[in-house]
Amino acid sequence: MENNYLGNETISTEIKSWIASIAMLGALISSPVAGICVDQLGRKNSMLIFTAPFILGWLLISNSHKLHVLLIGRFLTGFCGGAFSLAVPVYISEISEPKIRGALTSLFQVMMVLGILFTYIVGSYLPWNDLAFISAFVPGLSLFLLPFVPQTPRYLLRSGKSMQAGRSLHWLRNSEYISQTELEIELLQIEQSIEDSHEETPKFIDVFKTHLLKPIVISLSLMVFRQMSGFHAIIFFIGGIFQAAGSPLDSNTSSTIVGSVQVLATIVSSVLVDRLGRRILLVSSQIVMILSLCGLGAFFFIKEGELHHRLDAVYVGYLRWLPLLCILTFIIGFNIGVGPLSWTLMGELLPPNVKGACSSISTALAWICAFLVTKNFDTVALALGVSSCFWIFSGFGFIGLISIYLTVPETKGKSLEDIQQIFKKKEVGHTLSSSHVISQQHI
Repeated sequence: MENNYLGNETISTEIKSWIASIAMLGALISSPVAGICVDQLGRKNSMLIFTAPFILGWLLISNSHKLHVLLIGRFLTGFCGGAFSLAVPVYISEISEPKIRGALTSLFQVMMVLGILFTYIVGSYLPWNDLAFISAFVPGLSLFLLPFVPQTPRYLLRSGKSMQAGRSLHWLRNSEYISQTELEIELLQIEQSIEDSHEETPKFIDVFKTHLLKPIVISLSLMVFRQMSGFHAIIFFIGGIFQAAGSPLDSNTSSTIVGSVQVLATIVSSVLVDRLGRRILLVSSQIVMILSLCGLGAFFFIKEGELHHRLDAVYVGYLRWLPLLCILTFIIGFNIGVGPLSWTLMGELLPPNVKGACSSISTALAWICAFLVTKNFDTVALALGVSSCFWIFSGFGFIGLISIYLTVPETKGKSLEDIQQIFKKKEVGHTLSSSHVISQQHI
């Protein structure tokens, strides 16, 4: 697609935006499908089902000489990627011990950013269709390895398969490091949690009860603020951003630096998440992103406006490094907090009896936002200026900061059962408080 051509077809700005965003559209459409599969077929089987079309999507992209073939391939890879982004956090949260659950769930984000870095490096040397062919080997590896891992004990217990659930937990915990008694206690706790939640689909009106509504709203809001940070737009259009900024480094070098920093930041997050906790990383993440986006907005405001012409050439030269610095700090901020922890908290907060359905809603909302941001980034940049895009992103970041500070509970070191009790206790406390007020009024 170099020089804006695909075969004999010209790639316009509008078509570029569709190539960028149609994967998000695929991910959006996959969310309800994946939610049903996760609940009805299990977490592991759901991932297995989506590996074959994932491979097909990459092969279509690698052999696309027509625009419609490329778009179908992009849609398929987005569809399957969206399904995995729902199933994987749920699977990991249900197989992990509380003390390492945050780190393991963060590894999902580590793998994603390693994939992005891989595409930056290999894409610097190979044409895009060869890169797509190589990418097909990743879901191929999943197709080969997934049959060797078990279903989650929670899903097996829900399905009435107690013996298999015990074997699954035994395999996951490794009996060399944990006693049979401890395994039985953990299995009983999971079983009790399932019984307490009745594992039935709640009526629509039940969703408005505090112990269900609050974790659902928190999960939804985290996904919205994650995507409205502009991360996907920045990653996809990063070369164009550096080109527009007049960066002294070529776009391939700048992208590789950004990808490397992204991997390191995500690894640091996976180490810190079970030591410092979720809240402090989320709040710190939002603050760093807001400042970075404001810096990018200020740079492009100066560059786009008359102020650029009034500045001494020396100062303008210094400012050319600002976009790279701001994008690096933005990437660090995103990947130490809201990037990985949105998925982590989705797996932790959602009640087990609505996890599949609400995960699909949460993931769908995330991909709606990602689609809108990626599809319209170029359009808004042309209409209002690049600076306006970054200031809009920073505005959403500020709203996200307030929301996180006021609503997100700390889940570090807590079992999934303990996390649900946090919301149930708050509902009981609210009910008792209301009853007390009513009784006082009658007196």
